[in-house]
Amino acid sequence: IHLFNSIHTGVKKFKCDECGKRFNQKAHLISHKVVHTGDKQFKCDECGKAFAFKHNLKTHQLIHSGEKAHTCDECGKAFTDKSNLLRHKRIHLESKPYTCEECGKSFSQSGTLSLHVLIHRGIKLYRCDHCGKIYKQKLNLTLHLRSHTGHEVCPCDQCDKNLLTDI
Repeated sequence: IHLFNSIHTGVKKFKCDECGKRFNQKAHLISHKVVHTGDKQFKCDECGKAFAFKHNLKTHQLIHSGEKAHTCDECGKAFTDKSNLLRHKRIHLESKPYTCEECGKSFSQSGTLSLHVLIHRGIKLYRCDHCGKIYKQKLNLTLHLRSHTGHEVCPCDQCDKNLLTDI
């Protein structure tokens, strides 16, 4: 009954000594403390990248396997982690008030329309195959790819492919 009351009444009796943030459950306080210690005990066997939480490691490991376990019911597009799927699903639900004057395609966010317009101007965009982020410069995509692979990414000067090397 006490746990029920603390959750539903908003009472947060567990306080972080480092920053003063309060929590209604001791387990949440313990999880939070990792923010201050930087302790990352969950390590990827594939690339060596370390994580504070096991669920973050599990999500990261999907990158190496190429498994995309989260699929959009609406259009069938698949994602490696649930948060990217949830972000994607908004495109099916939201209104799309931003319309391209050139081709009539509509977008839910003005920034997405701005990126789209670059295509009509002949400016090439570079999309991350892992998470869908878009970059105007190939170098920025190359640097971003390190966050997924744990490897240095070197663009091939003969084609558009990237080569992986150890950092």
